[in-house]
Amino acid sequence: MINITLNTHQLLDSFKKISQELDANINQTSDCSNLSFSNKFGKGSIKAIKSSNFTTYFEFDVNFNEDVYLNKVVHHDALYSTYCSKGSILCKDDYFKERILKEYTSSLYSLEKENIIEIGFAKNTHYRFSIIEIDQNMNNSLYTKVVDIFSNSKNDSNFLHLSSCNLKIAHYIDQINQLQECNLVNFLLLESLVNKILATNIKYLLEDINLKGTNTSNLSNNDLNKIKEVANSIRLNPGERYTISTLCRETTLSPSKLQEGFKLFNKTTVNEYIRNVRLLKAEKLIINEDLTISEIAYTVGINSRSYFSKIFKEKFNFSPKTYQERFSKYTNISDQLKEDFQTQY
Repeated sequence: MINITLNTHQLLDSFKKISQELDANINQTSDCSNLSFSNKFGKGSIKAIKSSNFTTYFEFDVNFNEDVYLNKVVHHDALYSTYCSKGSILCKDDYFKERILKEYTSSLYSLEKENIIEIGFAKNTHYRFSIIEIDQNMNNSLYTKVVDIFSNSKNDSNFLHLSSCNLKIAHYIDQINQLQECNLVNFLLLESLVNKILATNIKYLLEDINLKGTNTSNLSNNDLNKIKEVANSIRLNPGERYTISTLCRETTLSPSKLQEGFKLFNKTTVNEYIRNVRLLKAEKLIINEDLTISEIAYTVGINSRSYFSKIFKEKFNFSPKTYQERFSKYTNISDQLKEDFQTQY
C-alpha cells in the first residue's frame, strides 16, 4: 500500500514528493505540474493546472499495481467539484465519513475546517478522476453564492452533494486533456471548460435535489458504457441515419433502457439529443464552410430543408440563411478570396 499527499497550497512540493514516491517523471512550472510513470508502481499520469481565477484543476489517469491512498488536504472554506469518468472512487473524511463516487457521477462539497479526504485507488484498476478546487479567499463571490444554494443552514457551510450520472462533464474533461501545453491560449480555454464543468455539476445537482431521490436507475455499468459510446458516436457522426431500432441493435439495449440512459446522461431523449447534435454541427458548417443551406442540412442528416430551417430557427432565433448572412466568415468575400482562404486554411 502506498500513501501520497496532495496540498494545493504547497503544490510544487507535493508533486515533487509524489514523483519520488512513484518514481515518476515530472515537469513543472509555476502554474502547471505534470507527472507520468510506467514502472513497478503501475502506469498513468497526474496533473494540476492553476488558472488565473484562483481555481486549480487536478486530473488523475492512473492504474496502480498496488493499492494507493491519496490524502487530499481540504482547505478551510474552499469549494470542491469532483467527477469520476472511469472506475468508482472510495472517499472518506472525518466529517462526511465514507462514500463512493461512481463512474460518470460528480460531487460538490465544502468544509468549514481544514481536513483530509482519503481517496482510494484499488490496484489493477483504471481510474480517471478530476478535482476542481476554488479558493474562496480569492473568489469569494462564487463561493458565497454556491454555499447559499447548497448549505443546510446559514450558520453551516459544510455540505456534500452527489449527482446522478451525466456525460457532459466527461466531454469537457476530454477537451481539457487535449490541452497539452501551458500557454495563454490554453489557460483561457481551461478556465472556460472548468467553468462549464462547475456549471454543469451545479445544474445537475439542483435537478437531482428537486427530484428528491426519485431519479433511480436499473442500468448496469456495462449499459452505461454502451450509452456513452453511442452518444459519442452520434456526436462525431451526426450525418448518419439514426433510428431507435438501429441504435438498439448496435448496443443490444432495449428501447426503454436506451431512452433511460440518455435521460440519465444527457437530460434528454435520444431523438432530442440527435437533433441538438445536428443543429450544433450545422451552426459550425454555416460559419466555417462555403455551403448552401440545403447542402448543410443534408450533411448533418436532415433531408428536408424546410424542417431544418424550422428547428434551426427555434434553437438559434435566426433562419439558417439569416444566420449565414450575419455570421459566416465567407459573407461578402469574392469568389477569388474564398478560393484563397480555403487554400490557406
